[in-house]
Amino acid sequence: MNGYPYPVLTDIDSSYIDNIHFNIEFSKYECLDNKVKLHITVDLNSSYLIEQLSCGNAEFVVKAISDIRSMIFKKEFNEKIEIEIDGENVRANDTIKLTAFVLVKKPFSLETNEEIKDYFGQDYSINLRKGDVLAISNDEKLNYNTTNNDFIKITSSAERDGYGLKIRLNNDNHIEVLVGNEFKHAYATIKGQRYAPMVAPILNSHIVFEAIVYTLTEIAQKREDYSQKEWYRLFSQAFLSTGETLEDFIEKAYDESVDMAYVFEMAQLMISNSLETSVINVSKMGDR
Repeated sequence: MNGYPYPVLTDIDSSYIDNIHFNIEFSKYECLDNKVKLHITVDLNSSYLIEQLSCGNAEFVVKAISDIRSMIFKKEFNEKIEIEIDGENVRANDTIKLTAFVLVKKPFSLETNEEIKDYFGQDYSINLRKGDVLAISNDEKLNYNTTNNDFIKITSSAERDGYGLKIRLNNDNHIEVLVGNEFKHAYATIKGQRYAPMVAPILNSHIVFEAIVYTLTEIAQKREDYSQKEWYRLFSQAFLSTGETLEDFIEKAYDESVDMAYVFEMAQLMISNSLETSVINVSKMGDR
C-alpha cells in the first residue's frame, strides 16, 4: 500500500497490479518570448483511469515546481502535452520538477476492478469527492544550471538488465543513458529514500560524467554525425563553461588518436568538478 485508504496508482508501492503504470518524461524544452515551453510524454495504461478521464469523472493535472514557485496546470489528457511557464516564475539557473496527477473532477463511486490488487476485495466500493487523488506519476526534473545537463536523459529497457550503462547519441533531442529496468527503478527508489542526500549527488555526477566523456570522445572523431542534432546545440552551450568552445576542443582533442587525458579534463570542467566535490561533501556529513 502507498498510504492511501483507497486504490491509488503510484510509481512505487502501488495499489494497482504491477503491469499498470503512470509515467511522464521530458522530450524537449524551448525558451520562447520569455516563456519556457516544456514538451512532455505521458504513459498511462490504466483502462479504468482513462475511462474516468474520458467520461469527465476525472481530470489530468500537472504540478510544476521551480526554485521560486509552485504552479498547477489542468490539461486535456493526451500522450503528448505542452506546458508553458512564464519566465518570471523560473530563475536563469533553476530546477523544474513536474508531477502529473489524475484527480476526481466530480464525485463518483470507485468500484473494484481487475486492475486493482485483490486485497481490496470483490465487493469494494468507495465514494470519492472532487479533488481526491486517483493517480500520481513519477517526478520528472529539468535542470537549468551551469552544467546545463538537461540534454542527458536516462531511459530504460529490459534488454539492458544486468549489462550496465550504454550511451546513445542517435536521438535528436537527448544524449541517452540506456539502463536496465531494474536499475532505473532502483535509481528512482534511492532518490526518494532518506539516504538520498548522501548517494544521489555522487550517482548523478557519475552518470553525467560518463555520458559527457563518451560524447566528447565521439565528437572529437565524428563531429559531422551529430552537429545538426538539438542536443549538440545545448551541449555546445554547456561546454562554454570550460572557458573554451567546442570547436577549440575538437582541434585540440584529436591528432592521430583521441587525447583522453584532455577529454577527462574538459568533462570534469563541464560538470564543475561535481564528481569530486560531491564525494567530499558526502564525507563531511558524518562530521556534523
